Amino acid sequence: MTGGSGFLLYISLLLAGPESGLVLFCRDKGAIPSTRICPVCFTRMTWKECSASKYTDQFMWRCGACRKVMSIRDNSFMSEKSISFGSFVSFVWAWANKNNSMTNIAELTGLHLNTITTLRRKLNNAIAEFLLLDPMVLGGEGVVVEIDESKFGKRKYHRGSRRDGQWVLGMVERGTGRCFLIPCPGNKRDRATLLPLIMAYVRPGSVIMTDGWPAYRCLPNWGYYHFPCNHSVGEYRNPITGAHINTQEGLWTHVKKSVRGRSYISDALIEYMWRRRVNGTSGVNQIKTTFEAVFSSLKAVYGN
Repeated sequence: MTGGSGFLLYISLLLAGPESGLVLFCRDKGAIPSTRICPVCFTRMTWKECSASKYTDQFMWRCGACRKVMSIRDNSFMSEKSISFGSFVSFVWAWANKNNSMTNIAELTGLHLNTITTLRRKLNNAIAEFLLLDPMVLGGEGVVVEIDESKFGKRKYHRGSRRDGQWVLGMVERGTGRCFLIPCPGNKRDRATLLPLIMAYVRPGSVIMTDGWPAYRCLPNWGYYHFPCNHSVGEYRNPITGAHINTQEGLWTHVKKSVRGRSYISDALIEYMWRRRVNGTSGVNQIKTTFEAVFSSLKAVYGN
């Protein structure tokens, strides 16, 4: 089923079905392994049904050679044994909707808020591993990439302009909206800090637009076309070249909204980048796309 209403019906029927069906769904989607090699004799193990007294999931891995048995959850995202497969699928479905708060997810799934927090952090870790396995590089010959830094934090005593917080480097590819967001190492934004990050995640030959921060002046020496606009004199679009970073400036508004209330900025940045990458559009289609992308990412990370 590809339509939005079809997807909702599919999820409803899936969650209303028996736990065994949800176990098989998670296996087929990659949340748990679909194959297993025996760690004792290195023989391919067999997936078998078993009694609930042996494993509550009523499935196990069994080696036909040495008779070793293993839980289907071992070495997988589902190694947390206190949650059922049905609850996990419910969590992914609720989390896939970017508009759901942690409280909303708890209400929709019936899970305790602490469990939701644990699952969200674990999923963020898996997504981070996925992004490391398949890193996203922006730009290319003639492609515009806007780059800027912004500080994430609160005003001192909630007054004035001073902010104590974390500097974050943001890069967005104009036209596609693909982005890269990373806390600045050492909370610095000098050339020695920013240049290696740009070189790692932006292809040479890219057209880079920035504000007038001095750290960017060396970019032409490293194979980039650099077009700055000088914010310090109130210039938000270069009158000669037309250069601006309005896309990245607008992105900061959305990113900071997604970070609000989160204890770990890096987790929020990873989640935001990943959601932009999987390109969930809006409404039910966004939920469907993101739901499927969660399992694709878990499959890539756990090698199923």
